[in-house]
Parts: sequence; structure tokens; C-alpha cells
Amino acid sequence: MTPTPFSARSQRPFRSVATTLLAEVVEQTPEVIDTAMSRMSGTVVRRSVDDVESEIAAAEEVQREAKKEARKKLREARHRKHREEVRAKIEELKAKLHLDRKPATTGS
Repeated sequence: MTPTPFSARSQRPFRSVATTLLAEVVEQTPEVIDTAMSRMSGTVVRRSVDDVESEIAAAEEVQREAKKEARKKLREARHRKHREEVRAKIEELKAKLHLDRKPATTGS
């Protein structure tokens, strides 16, 4: 027999949150787990190990890409803020230079 991953979900009326259990099991007969879960008002979904591992790998890849994009946006925001601070400082220094200069007078 090959191991079969299954997820069991118990939905009790007094709880607002469902509980999910993911397990890799070797079953002689599926009725054993089905019966145990039905007593708790749960359902069983059986999937192949390859399907579950592929789904996990895909979710991890999506998570990596999301983190990469978030880091990129943070880096761009820091760069933009730094650029704005530098421009503001340059404008401040230019203003000081122009205040220190006396207007040029033309001789008439």
C-alpha cells in the first residue's frame, strides 16, 4: 500500500473556526478514518503525495516572489525618500547662497 495524504476537517457548530489536519497515512481501508471523522462532523479529502507536495512547492514559490517584490518596493521607497531629502537639502543650500548674495547694481 502507498501512503495517502488526507486532510480532515472538523466543523463543529459551536466553533467559528474550522480545524484542518494534514496527514500521510497507510490505510488498509478508508472507512476507518472516514468513520472517525464522521463522528466529529468532519470530512476527509484524499490526495496523492505528489499533488500535495506540488501544491506546497507552488505556494512556497509564490511566497518567495511576494517577499522579493515587497523588498523591491521597500528599496525603491527608501531610494525615493533619500533622493527627495537630497533635493530638499540642495534647495536649502541654494536658498542660503542666494540670501547671502547682494543684488548686483548697475551704475546709471
